[in-house]
Amino acid sequence: MGNISYKEALRNARAVRANKSFRTGMLAGHVCRIISRYCSAWFVTKGIVPNQVTLLMIIFGIIGSIFFALPYLWAKIVGYLLWFLWFTMDVSDGEVAKSTGNFSKYGTEMDYMAHLIDHPLMNLAIWLTFLEMNIINLVLLSAIFIVAISAELVTRSLITFRHYDRKLNMSGTTSIPKEGSWFKYFWGNTWLYPTMIVCFSWLIVVDYGLDNGFSFWLFIIWLSGYLIMFIRDVIKILGRCYRGDNGLS
Repeated sequence: MGNISYKEALRNARAVRANKSFRTGMLAGHVCRIISRYCSAWFVTKGIVPNQVTLLMIIFGIIGSIFFALPYLWAKIVGYLLWFLWFTMDVSDGEVAKSTGNFSKYGTEMDYMAHLIDHPLMNLAIWLTFLEMNIINLVLLSAIFIVAISAELVTRSLITFRHYDRKLNMSGTTSIPKEGSWFKYFWGNTWLYPTMIVCFSWLIVVDYGLDNGFSFWLFIIWLSGYLIMFIRDVIKILGRCYRGDNGLS
């Protein structure tokens, strides 16, 4: 981008979503965008490319998970803050790419890899936290998180599948996300994994300090909703594959 000023870079980062509706973006993304645009502007002025921002995302996710797993309240606070930065970087790499026009051939694949690395580690950190709180027995808790991790890994595959199917069926046209109702928007976003990490996991930290146990049952409610959406998506895609439909997005 050359010697661009921070002010101009910030204006470009803000313009990325200036004409887009709230309901066409992820809920966790809207929360993290409070600071992501400032990070993006700084990255642009320093010549940091989107893939380097994605690498920061991976690092924040890993280090945040290590801290969150430690049996100390201060460590879990640090862990959550790093998780917040994790998704902030996920938002920021897209802002940097769109602001500069610097799109990498492997950018999308690297972003998916980042989630494949970080999500299981985050699940393990939350599992250890609930284990430390001694809410239910080890076997049942482990079974719950095995289901959660397994479903999340399959979800990553479904997202990749949809991405490439969308690219094959766009035929050179620009895809414009459709807006649904506010209820549909919040219902669909509540069960997304980043929403759980950004908008919910801080409650686990609060609960850890209070030693109450309420966050575990909130997690069970979230996981139940997530699994309902997950099973629906799997059935939908398998059904279309069985019928030989071309459009799966």
